[in-house]
Amino acid sequence: LEERARARATAVWVVDRAAAVIEAAYRAGGPEALYSDCSLQRRLRDIHALQQHFLVRQDTMATAGSLLAGNELAAPVF
Repeated sequence: LEERARARATAVWVVDRAAAVIEAAYRAGGPEALYSDCSLQRRLRDIHALQQHFLVRQDTMATAGSLLAGNELAAPVF
């Protein structure tokens, strides 16, 4: 479980950093980024959809941290 907690925490961090990069690129894209045919628009939607996944949501970080701190696992699936 400890190894899984570390892997999940890392995955959350990676997705969070990827989202920050894509959001910066989207903002830098100017008004053209607003159009649905712009690839930045699609990437922005994709990364936000990924952030919704239960394996890489921010609350997964709290569960992983709790487990790594030695607490009992309360989540039914981890």
